[in-house]
Amino acid sequence: MKLTSKAETAFKAYYVDQYQEGVFRQYKWFKDLPESFKWGVYQDWADSLEYYFDIEKRFDEDGYVCFGNHNFEKETNTRQEARNAAIEKLNQLINEG
Repeated sequence: MKLTSKAETAFKAYYVDQYQEGVFRQYKWFKDLPESFKWGVYQDWADSLEYYFDIEKRFDEDGYVCFGNHNFEKETNTRQEARNAAIEKLNQLINEG
């Protein structure tokens, strides 16, 4: 999942502000991390903007569901697909806002 436009600019600013020190301070290093590693940073960023997403395993069937404020819900086959759906929705909300 790739952020675009205003969302990409805002995320880069957040990332630099939060990780100025330490091993992962350079944004280019973040971009090379596995998707599952990136999820925590994206989720913290979303929380800081008051957008909330939660990924849950469907117990009664296979697959996952992503819930979020702004009446967002999406069912997916894998946890990573659910995470990507949340990031896509966040990208859309920020770019439209």
